[in-house]
This record gives sequence, structure tokens and C-alpha cells, in this order.
Amino acid sequence: MTYSTPGPKTVTLTVTKDGCTSTTSQTINVAPLPTISFVVSPASGCPPLAVTITQSSPNLPGYTYIWDYGNGVQDTSYTPTSPIIYNNTSTTSSQTYTIRLIVITDKGCKDSLQYTITVHPQVLANFTAPALVCEGVPVTFTNTSSGANSYQWNFGDGSPTSTATSPTYAYPTPGTYTVQLIAINTTAGCRDTFQQSINVNPIPNPTFTPAPAGGCVPLTVNLTNTTPFDPMIVTSTDGCKDTITKSVPVNAAPNPNFGFTTVCLGQATSFTDLTSGTPTGWEWDFGDGSLHSTLQNPTHTYAAPGTYSVKLIVRVGTGCVDSITKSVTVYPVLTVGFTATTACAVDEAVSFTNTSSGATAYQWNFGDGSPISTAPNPTHVCASGGTYAVQLITSNGPGCRDTFTQNVLVYPKPTITFSHDTVCLGGRTSFTASSNVPIGSYSWNFGDGSPTASGSAVTHTYGAAGVYTVTLIGQTADGCRDTFQKSVWVKPLPTAAFTANTPCFGEPVVFTDNSTGAVAWQWNFGDGVGTSTASNPTYTYSAPGTYPVTLTVFNNVGCSHTITQNVTVRPKP
Repeated sequence: MTYSTPGPKTVTLTVTKDGCTSTTSQTINVAPLPTISFVVSPASGCPPLAVTITQSSPNLPGYTYIWDYGNGVQDTSYTPTSPIIYNNTSTTSSQTYTIRLIVITDKGCKDSLQYTITVHPQVLANFTAPALVCEGVPVTFTNTSSGANSYQWNFGDGSPTSTATSPTYAYPTPGTYTVQLIAINTTAGCRDTFQQSINVNPIPNPTFTPAPAGGCVPLTVNLTNTTPFDPMIVTSTDGCKDTITKSVPVNAAPNPNFGFTTVCLGQATSFTDLTSGTPTGWEWDFGDGSLHSTLQNPTHTYAAPGTYSVKLIVRVGTGCVDSITKSVTVYPVLTVGFTATTACAVDEAVSFTNTSSGATAYQWNFGDGSPISTAPNPTHVCASGGTYAVQLITSNGPGCRDTFTQNVLVYPKPTITFSHDTVCLGGRTSFTASSNVPIGSYSWNFGDGSPTASGSAVTHTYGAAGVYTVTLIGQTADGCRDTFQKSVWVKPLPTAAFTANTPCFGEPVVFTDNSTGAVAWQWNFGDGVGTSTASNPTYTYSAPGTYPVTLTVFNNVGCSHTITQNVTVRPKP
């Protein structure tokens, strides 16, 4: 049983057995928890943080008070140690401490109360500066602070403060100055201050005399130091330096320079004076033994290719002279040429052999409107025969060019065909060739395995009816060829056949047609009189005897076949 409130509590126990009941009661005193109260101030701040603890709990006899300050220190007095100093050695993160009071009553009841103290990261201000500082010379202050994100610099001479991280400052007058840096953590509001003294030394005052006072280059001048210190860059005993400058009139020598064009043999080289200032005279030596030129910007044509040392001498009004020499190259003229094979149009390519020298790039124009070729040794197929003016342009890196044009003959490709008649089997098929250009020879393949024939007009008798592919090859005297094929039909023949009875005079002869492939018939009964176009005619002769009967049959493609047989008419007894 847990009681939630203090005070006397009556506990009653009732026992029942065998129908009998008995009751007993007892009082229990529930002692109260102690009352605890204290405050801390401040609850957070910058290190070192002094925290005051104010005790407000009842101070009762027999009570025990235990203080835990969270920093490893405890005491058992009613009144706490105050203030307590809390530190934080970190410059990047806060540190917390827990202050706790435990109170135990005279009845042994215990309770506690605690507060958390937050100590912000510490700020450490520091900087370095050179040990030797001279008047007017910028000094760089190197900030080595930690834990800060804002800075205030006081240079100690009344000048405006600086908020730079590592500022540079030049002291205008010598003296000893106290430099102060305040480093601040603006997030937590913590800060630290660092001071350092700096000595600024005065600048010495150098002087010297030159002798002589002036002249043309090259000019040797003796300098005499008249400064109380030595050498010419004067350094004082404090390590400070200063320099003095005096004008020694030295007449300027010209600074010659020139440019030139790169040319091929036969072209004029242009020279351009690039001398700075205002020169008054020029002398050009072109390096080939020719006469010198006194023009400012001359041109010169060299007689031979090669590299020449060109010298330019320049004068100015003070009489000073200087020169410069440069190498000028004159490139040789290219040689250009080519040979070409003959070819037939369409079927063969013309092969070009480049005989040029000294070139690195090529442009071929084949004269037929086709695209330009840049190959060294191209091939080209012309679409038609003719004479073409083929042009080759060669060039090299320096820009030298040459052109060569030559006529190239391309033989025409013949276009051949042939005509023929259509015959029935056993007839001669006549073939006649034709061409757009003269043909030197023809070759005929009749498509039936027979030997080839030659000539522009030929005949051929086929051994069987059918369709044959006839191939004609025509070749010109220049060797150009064309092939033409056409299907030729040899029409089939019908087969004539018949039978007849042998009658007595006065009786008709009955003819029975046994032909194949026939669609029409012509009968001649051999007596000079009788004919018929019936397929199975009958005929009565005017006299007995033997007669030659001829049957000609025709098929549906107009071909015919003829047969003659004797027919006998017997006389009557």
C-alpha cells in the first residue's frame, strides 16, 4: 500500500473463521517529504561563469542537506558555497553542469531538486606581428584567435578601428603603440581581448651623387654615397630601409625591330620598321650582297631561294645607334605536273600520277563539274567520253602555289542494241546490230550453246523452238565495250499427218487428220482440181488412179507444216 499524502493512517484488519469474525486496528504515521527550494543565477553564460546559489528550503532540525555542484565538489551545509565558478575549455561547443540539492528529513524521507548550468564555448584572442616595423611600411597582423567570428582592432594611434580578420596597417609616424584585438563570438555573446606593443622605427634619409651627370648608352656612371649610412639602400640601426633616386640623363638608344612577309621565289619581300620611338635614320642589309636601302619600309626581291640574315641599323636624333638581325626565308618555287592514263567512260577510272615536287597540298579539278579532289594521286571515272582540261593546283605551308593544266582523253562508252525477226522453227533468224559510236567488233552469243558469231549482221538457225537470251558484246577500236541482251522467240511448228481409205472408183475417199498443234488445214487432192480447208474432208475422184495428196497445217502462231502422201482409187471391174 502506497500513501500519497502524509499524516496518521488507521489500518483495520478483519478476520472471519467458522462464522466468527474478529477485528483489530492500528495507526500508521506517514511522514511528509521535505520541502526543497533554491535558485541559481545566471543559468548560462560565458566562461569563467560565476553562478550564485540562493537557498530557500526550510532549515529544520534533524534534516540533512547534501549539495552536488556538478563539478566534482559536494558539501553538506545548509547554506551552499556561492558563487561557484564554472569553466569551458572548448572553443567550439558548450558545456553543461547540473547543480543538485538532496534533503533527508529526520524521519528518513528524501527528495531532491536540480538545475542545469550551460557554459558557452570560450573565446581566445591572439595575434602575431613582425618584430621590426618601419614608418610608412604596411604591417600585416596575423589573427591566431579561436572560437570567434567577429573582430575589433585598435592600432593604438587614434586611427579608425578595423573589423578585418587579419588587417594590414601602415603607421605614418614612428613610436611605440599598443595594439588591441577584441575577438567576439556573436552567437553566444562571448569575447576575449589581447594586447601587444609594437615599435615603429623611423625611415633613414639616403643621399648620393652621380658622376658623370649624363651621356649616351652605354654610359658608365660612378655613384658616391653621401648618406650617413651604407650602402645605397640605406638601413638604419633599427633595420628600417629607404631609397633615394636622382635623375642621370642618359640618351636613349633606339630599340630596333622589324617585321617581314614570307614569300616564294620571284615575289617581293616587304620589310616593316617596328622600332619604337622616333628614329631618324635606317640602313637595311638584305644579306644577299645587294645594295643597302635607307628607306624606312623597303621591299626586296631575292634572286634565289634560301635563308638570309637581314640587318637593320637604326639611328636617333641624339646620335645613338643600334641594330637587329633576323633570318628571312625565301621559299623555292614549286614544280607541278602529272601524267594520266586513258580510260573508257563509265566503266574505267583515269589514274593520275602526281609528278609535282615541294608541295604539301593538292587540288584537282577534273574538268567535268565533279567535286574537287585533294588526294595526291587520285583516280576518277568520267560519265561520258571527251577531252577534259584537268587542272592541278599545288601549294605548301608558306603559301607558295603553282598550277598545271593538261588535256586528258576519255574514250566514249558505246551503247549498242540489235534488232531481229521472229521465225518459225527451221527458219533463219536475222540479227542486225547498231551503236551510237563506231564499233570495231561484235560478238554474238545465241543462247543455245552454239558457237559465237561475229559481225554486225548475222543469221542463226535454232534447233528447237523456245525463248533464247541473245547476248551481244560490242567493242570500239579504243577497247571500250558494251553488252546488250534481248530475248528471241523461235516459234514452234505443227505436225501434219493424215490417213485415207482406198475406195473403188465412184466411191469417196475419206481423209482423217492426225496432225498435232494444227488450227487450220489446206488440202490439195492431187488431181489438179480438188482442194479443201476442212480438217477431215471427203473427196470423190473422177477417175481411178494414184494421186499425190498434200496436207498443209497451220498452228496458232502462224507456223505451218506440209506432208504429201499417195492415195489410190481402185478401178471397178
